[in-house]
Amino acid sequence: MNFRHIAVALPVALAGIDLSAATIYECRAYNGSSFFSTGLCAQHQAAGVAAHSVPEGMPFEQQVRLLEDSNNRKMASARAEDDSRNRNSQCASIDDELKRLEKKYTSWEYVPIDEVNADQAKQRDLRAKRSQFQCHSR
Repeated sequence: MNFRHIAVALPVALAGIDLSAATIYECRAYNGSSFFSTGLCAQHQAAGVAAHSVPEGMPFEQQVRLLEDSNNRKMASARAEDDSRNRNSQCASIDDELKRLEKKYTSWEYVPIDEVNADQAKQRDLRAKRSQFQCHSR
């Protein structure tokens, strides 16, 4: 145990707060189903996925609910991060395409009118997508 842990544990111990924790095991049965147990997973012919510390002295169902709520929050947070990363990637792709189109017309080279019309329609579509994805990188 290092000194930082002692410095944190000492005031809590002196305050008389009971921080005892129970362990609940997250198990995966060999048929693929998942469940929580207060005993080791091997006792239920299952593989252990994780061991979780939960407050002691509450009903098992409430302890499981705490774990499930925590897992749901973590999954929602990870999903939001993935969505944000995805959106940023899409925005960068749209911005690159818009820059490519703009560069095409800043070189002052001849572009056939049909190609100009197609490029203008594409620019409108890309700008609409930027708005839809709420891109603010430009």
